Amino acid sequence: MRVLERVEHQTRAANTIERAYSSGRLPHAYIFAGPPGVGKLSSTLGIAASWVCRDSEEGFCGVCRHCERVFAFNHPDVRVTIPVMSKTGPQDLQDLFCRRASDGITPLVIAEKGFIGIAQIRELEKRLSRKAFEGRGHVEIILHAEKMRKEASNALLKTLEEPPDNTILLLCTSAYSKLLPTIRSRAQLIRFRRLPVSFITEVLRNKLDFNEELSLRIASASDGSLGYALLCNDEDCEEKAKAIEILASANNMNEGELLRLSSETARKSGAEGILRICRELRAILHDISRRDKGQLPLYHISGEISGVSATGEDINRLGKIFLTCERRLKRNVMPAIALGTALLSTKRILTVKESIE
Repeated sequence: MRVLERVEHQTRAANTIERAYSSGRLPHAYIFAGPPGVGKLSSTLGIAASWVCRDSEEGFCGVCRHCERVFAFNHPDVRVTIPVMSKTGPQDLQDLFCRRASDGITPLVIAEKGFIGIAQIRELEKRLSRKAFEGRGHVEIILHAEKMRKEASNALLKTLEEPPDNTILLLCTSAYSKLLPTIRSRAQLIRFRRLPVSFITEVLRNKLDFNEELSLRIASASDGSLGYALLCNDEDCEEKAKAIEILASANNMNEGELLRLSSETARKSGAEGILRICRELRAILHDISRRDKGQLPLYHISGEISGVSATGEDINRLGKIFLTCERRLKRNVMPAIALGTALLSTKRILTVKESIE
């Protein structure tokens, strides 16, 4: 198999990595950046399997003991570091890795507020200081690298500056800008794109045995992320409808009505629900932008979006407003205040546009 044979709909990333592998010039460190659940982890495992497999020159064979152990997360020279909580135990990690190895789709996430601490990076350094068990070298994978604490990032920086021979470090992130600039400058960036709704729908039907309607609803609400889709349930699909309604409300309601809407939404949906709504709104805005450029929408039906005609720079400004709302929610700002501020800012942009026209 080629290096990224098991990764679908990431042609550009696959071509870049496979050219480097075939030329024998894999860099010592990659950063895979893109939305959650679009193939970043599968890509790291493909590189790792290609690195340790001895039966294929083009990539990995997929059936030898080395390949099997890589995809089962138990190869001694291929290790994965993920954010944890202070109470996370070894059995918790083992159970999670076993579920992922079994179905191939379970997101490797312990908790939303997990972190990567300096102790985990120190353990990584110790592993790299020892000789590889299988002889060729080490592959270290760090998932959700943006959740490294500052001291952990600084410790990793030393390893990136002077990596041991025959070592590959693979960092995955959905928030590239949160990584230290010094870390970003010492690893090759590979961008991963959102996945098509049709592909996510197919995975949900085949892997989770969802019916066609439910699979399509969840896929359409996932913002191109299989990871989000796998964490969704039927109720989560309603966030798309809520997001469309809220965007239209920002255009039609007065400020007092918007603040009441924010309070009601916060009461019913909570911080997590509003986070999902914000992600939906950013995906909708992305589709409005595509529609205005004469392109087909990717994840939403543009005909459902009424009363909103913002284009160009306004789309970017609106997207930043809801991204800021997400960040405020993650910093424990009261949901009603975070959403209310975002909606008032949205109304001002849309009102200015209408007055100009």
